[in-house]
Amino acid sequence: MLPMSLAQIAHLLDGQIHGRGDVQITSVALDSREVEPGSLFVGLIGERVDGHEFAADAAARGALGMLGQRPDPALPSIVVADPVAALAKLGKACRQQSNALVLALTGSNGKTTVKELVAAMLANAAPTLATMGNRNNHLGVPQTLTRLRPEHRFAVIEMGANHPGEIAGLAELAEPHIGLVTNAAEAHLEGFGSLDGVAHAKGELFDSLGGDSSAIINIDDRYARLWQEKSAAAGRTISFGRSAAADVRWRNQGEELEIYLDGCWQSTPTALLGEHNSANACAAAACAHTMGVPAEQIRAALAQVRAPQGRLQPLPGLRCRMVIDDSYNANPASLEAALAVLEQIVGEKWLLLGEMAELGADSPAWHRRAGELARAAGVARLWTLGRKAALAAESFGAGGRDFADPDSLLVACREELPAQGVVLIKGSRTAGMERLVAALSENTNTTAQGGQ
Repeated sequence: MLPMSLAQIAHLLDGQIHGRGDVQITSVALDSREVEPGSLFVGLIGERVDGHEFAADAAARGALGMLGQRPDPALPSIVVADPVAALAKLGKACRQQSNALVLALTGSNGKTTVKELVAAMLANAAPTLATMGNRNNHLGVPQTLTRLRPEHRFAVIEMGANHPGEIAGLAELAEPHIGLVTNAAEAHLEGFGSLDGVAHAKGELFDSLGGDSSAIINIDDRYARLWQEKSAAAGRTISFGRSAAADVRWRNQGEELEIYLDGCWQSTPTALLGEHNSANACAAAACAHTMGVPAEQIRAALAQVRAPQGRLQPLPGLRCRMVIDDSYNANPASLEAALAVLEQIVGEKWLLLGEMAELGADSPAWHRRAGELARAAGVARLWTLGRKAALAAESFGAGGRDFADPDSLLVACREELPAQGVVLIKGSRTAGMERLVAALSENTNTTAQGGQ
């Protein structure tokens, strides 16, 4: 567990050290722009960029060492054949030195929202580590594990995947005590092949659980039975959902969210939009309660929570009454949930839609379906960006329009958006729809994702 000397890390990773080994490493950075004083900078080689070239920049920002495939004179270096595998090994070692109670969660939709909710509930009880942003892949998970410290009583580790076997590998690193799958939906179909493939891949998390672990299962999901079978080795299974058969249940009562815990209903106001977010809150409550947080603390945390950036976040509009920022990502299920929210809001409804990525051979059909769903939800205008998204505008009919680039779309928005209108902005990460949010809303968010 960090801090460790560079020599200790080199020994752990079977790496060759070049330069001083006595420097104390306190954090791990995968991006030179995120380096802190005391960081170990990991020089990753990507398709377009060689991270080793940023060693001098990392040193200038306070890095004390580098992990890479070759040494650099700017920093004491640990040389290994595979920096990605070495990072995983370091993360696993930090996890094994921790006494924290670890929750791992995955799912097609809602995992980041649930992660933020659970972290808020746990942080009120004891020191808690949670995945930062959306760092949920083979790089982000081990990096998160290196942030574990002796004072952490809880850890919330988000896991994402776009192909089979990935969740199993991440679970092997994190060794969770509690596992949650939020749901299975049509996302990353190119990698998984089918919805069944998605469900089995997400269920790899339950495969990893042993007799002293707990599985938290969405009883309303069509794959609940599969996940119950996969979690047979877990010592305890807790179900959540709207169904009366669920151990932890939810229902909406006007603007109040009610969650059934400890044999009674807990009522709380919530700023989260949509029934899918009520389900997310219920999932978070089930996790936190399983980890020992009292029902009253869970209720209090839910009353204070706000929507994470880019996930159905209502913002004041510059050219319209409201912008709903759902730009973080998009797939058919999350679009349908967002449209259900939009349908309930008073005002002329617009949808600015970017492409939904990784839908495989059925992508054209899903995009055409998006246009039909928008029309059924009472959307007045559906404007799109991207060749695939253009199919949604086409199937939408009158009021549908495709744009060649964001600039031309923004010009049209500034000319035509109604003052009392409500605009939903949604698309996959690759669509870059957050640029439209920034241009059309009084957006006070300052957190940016991404980097070198």
